[in-house]
Parts: sequence; structure tokens; C-alpha cells
Amino acid sequence: MNSSTPATTTTTTPTTTTTTVPCGLLGSISTSLMRAARLVVDTGIHFFGWSRERALEFLAEHVPMPREFLAGEVDRYVVMPGQALAYLTGKLEIIRIRDEARE
Repeated sequence: MNSSTPATTTTTTPTTTTTTVPCGLLGSISTSLMRAARLVVDTGIHFFGWSRERALEFLAEHVPMPREFLAGEVDRYVVMPGQALAYLTGKLEIIRIRDEARE
């Protein structure tokens, strides 16, 4: 762990265990979760024939963001097939090229 990231803390009582995670880490995890869920929704809609409502339910169950925001995300994937996969593929290629340039 680097010095700019605070350590997590865990508090345990006889009935509960509570772990406090730094907000930055929680935000990073939430963003990664949303990206993964977008791939599922994009595939669900365009390959498995999910309805808009089914896709929205999936996101609402798996992503800690407001339903109103998630509805807009679903609408975007309905009209732009493959957008989530294209984004991820581009991101991974940019990372690969950057890492190659650093070597």
C-alpha cells in the first residue's frame, strides 16, 4: 500500500464486523463494477434479447448507483450495440501501448 492511501480499519464486536474502506478505493471498486455490469447489460440486450426493464433491474441489483442514472446507461446501450465492449477494448489497447512504450 502506498503512503497516500489510508489503510482500511476493521472493528469487531461479538455480533458484527465493520470494515472501513477509504473513499477513493470504494469509488474505484464502484467504477470497475459499473464497467463490468455494462458488458453484461450490452450482451444481455443485444445477444440474449433482454428488455430495457430486465437490463435496468440487473444494473440496479449489482451497481451501487441511483436507478435514474442507471436508466440512462441502459438507454445508451440499447441504441449503441457493442459500445461497452468497444470502450473496454480501446482502454486495454491504450494500456498495452503505454506499457510497451515504457519498456
